Amino acid sequence: MRAESRVRHIPVHVYTMQSFLAGILATDRPRLTDAVNAVGQQLELLDVVSAVYGSGASRHYGDAAFVLKRSIFFVCDRPAAGYRPEHAPITSHHQRHHIALSCGPFFIEGRAHLAPGGNIESKIFHSAQRFIPLTDATITSPDMPTSSESTVLINRERIDYVIVNVISVGDILAHDTPPQKAPTTS
Repeated sequence: MRAESRVRHIPVHVYTMQSFLAGILATDRPRLTDAVNAVGQQLELLDVVSAVYGSGASRHYGDAAFVLKRSIFFVCDRPAAGYRPEHAPITSHHQRHHIALSCGPFFIEGRAHLAPGGNIESKIFHSAQRFIPLTDATITSPDMPTSSESTVLINRERIDYVIVNVISVGDILAHDTPPQKAPTTS
C-alpha cells in the first residue's frame, strides 16, 4: 500500500525582473526549497495577485499563475495561519557564511549554510539545485523598500556576482567607537 502524500499550501512571494507575485504554492514536498527545486519548468501559484514594481495601481488578480522558473530571481515563504516554515533541517549541522550577492535589480545579503568543509563557490555555481537558500536575508532594490526575510531561495542562474565573508558597512560602524571629545577649558 502506497503512503498518501500530504499536500501543503505554502504562501509565497515570487520576484521576477519586472513584477512581484503573491500566491499559494500547493506541494507534497516537506519544505519550500524542495518544492521550488522539484522537476518542472514552472511554478504554479494559486489565488494570485501580481504587481509591477513602482506601480502600485497596476495589479492583477487571478485563480492561478504559471511562472517560468528561469524568470524568477528569488522566492520567499510567508508565515501565515496554518503554515509555519520548516527551516531547521537546512541549518542543523551546517556552518553559516555571511555573503552578499547581486541578482538583477536586487542586492541580497544573508547567510549561506554549508556542510563542514563546504565551498561557497561550489554551492552557488555548481549545485544540482537551481534555487539555493539564504537565511537572515536583507533585500535592497531601487524599485522597492528594503526588506528582511528569514529565508530567501535565490535562483542561482540569475546571480550576477557574490561577495563572500561579508563585513557590511553597518557591521563596521557598530564596531567603531565614537571619537572622544577633547575636554574644553573655561
